[in-house]
Amino acid sequence: MLQKTLQKTLQKKDLDIIRLMRENPSISTAAIAEKLKVSRQTVATHVKSLQDVGVISRVGPDKGGRWVVNLRK
Repeated sequence: MLQKTLQKTLQKKDLDIIRLMRENPSISTAAIAEKLKVSRQTVATHVKSLQDVGVISRVGPDKGGRWVVNLRK
């Protein structure tokens, strides 16, 4: 039930970020910003909120780490 509720409340930008992280778990926020044609700050804000609700998490350091998406497709 929580999965469906979360998926309904995520914004399009959140879904785009999640898609990019699934395609390339080691993608940087700068690369996400470039691909989505938004600022790094916009990506950082969305990433923080996704991390706060447990949708995504970071494994490893900023350089060399990877993203883990905790939502089923």
